[in-house]
Amino acid sequence: MDGASRWSRFWNVTYPFLKPSILVALTIRIIFDIRALDLVWVMTHGGPGKSTEVWASWLYRTAMVFGDTGQGAALGVVMLAVTFAVVAVLYKVFGGTPYET
Repeated sequence: MDGASRWSRFWNVTYPFLKPSILVALTIRIIFDIRALDLVWVMTHGGPGKSTEVWASWLYRTAMVFGDTGQGAALGVVMLAVTFAVVAVLYKVFGGTPYET
């Protein structure tokens, strides 16, 4: 890489080796962020009102607190589909599978 700039060396040599690790780390982070119930529930229980309620706390409140397990299951399936869609877009943006060379 004689004569290549720092940016060119990073983009053409370093980044392709880091891309699988970045993709896996982002995938795991997105999955954990979408289903983030514990922190919200412990700190605020989704309140005051519903101002800090996230999708996972809505699912929990619907299924476990109100006892509407059918709607809770439907919310869970929709949450799973949204998670798959977000991760699919991430893989599309990064270009392929994490182990592709």
